[in-house]
Amino acid sequence: MPAAPLQAAAKKEIAASRYRHAAVLYEDLQAVPKLELGLEQYRMVIEAFRLVHRTTPVSGYCDDALYYVGEIYRAMIDRFGDNPYRAQAVEAYRYMARNYPQSKWSKQALAAAADLENGGSGSRPPAAQPPPAPGRRPAAVLTKAAPSSYPPRKVIAPPRPSKGTASVNGIRHHSADYGTRIVLDLDRQVSIKYDRLQKPDRLYFDLFDSRLARRLIKGVTVGIDDAIVKTARLAQNRRNAARLVLDLRLASAMDMLWLDNPPRLVIDIRNPNAPRMQRAGLRPPASAPRSARAAAEPAA
Repeated sequence: MPAAPLQAAAKKEIAASRYRHAAVLYEDLQAVPKLELGLEQYRMVIEAFRLVHRTTPVSGYCDDALYYVGEIYRAMIDRFGDNPYRAQAVEAYRYMARNYPQSKWSKQALAAAADLENGGSGSRPPAAQPPPAPGRRPAAVLTKAAPSSYPPRKVIAPPRPSKGTASVNGIRHHSADYGTRIVLDLDRQVSIKYDRLQKPDRLYFDLFDSRLARRLIKGVTVGIDDAIVKTARLAQNRRNAARLVLDLRLASAMDMLWLDNPPRLVIDIRNPNAPRMQRAGLRPPASAPRSARAAAEPAA
């Protein structure tokens, strides 16, 4: 096959991958209460969708991505007011309809643009989740996680609360047969909200009254790539809250606790059938290989 068609096919695959990433960010955006969102969070998702179109304008996901750019700008009208988001939403909708007139979104985009031009509100039900782009899943991925194996949405206050904003200084991980351990290094304990999101399966943890350290402020993605956790993503989700997202490969159970001197949050993700790690130091069960026990101890 000539080089040009190969390059075009490669760009389409990259665009599909970037679309999948943008769709996940969009769902995460919808999971956060509106009043807790800042400009940075909206702009990050807009940029992710626009990157799909910039990768190659002939991708089958360009119309979807550009339509959702308009949807996000429309939501920003309701959150921040008209200027400049009303004009930007209209421009985004019309750009999509003009460049992809055969798209399934074309009529909806033109109707949305006309409504906004006539003074329509930014308020309306959230747009549906963007249609998924096909992609290969690892053999270990389950199509559905067991709902009972996940904790319900919950806010946990720290055992030793303190005033001020905590600094999130680092993220570490360790994988073993019994599960995956994620450790967040902070300078004080904070309240945490956690919940599960689906399609794809992931757990998120919001750390209230926290800021990422300067060297982490642009966000960190850690490739864990073990049997249970694919990646860990740490970002400044809101001005006063950092968010950790764990992309999961397997239906899992979760244990979490604070350790002191220095303060750190330990999150253990394990197979639901595996025994819980011992609370004293969270060492693995005695049946774990010696090498696994030795490797796990310094991780916390």
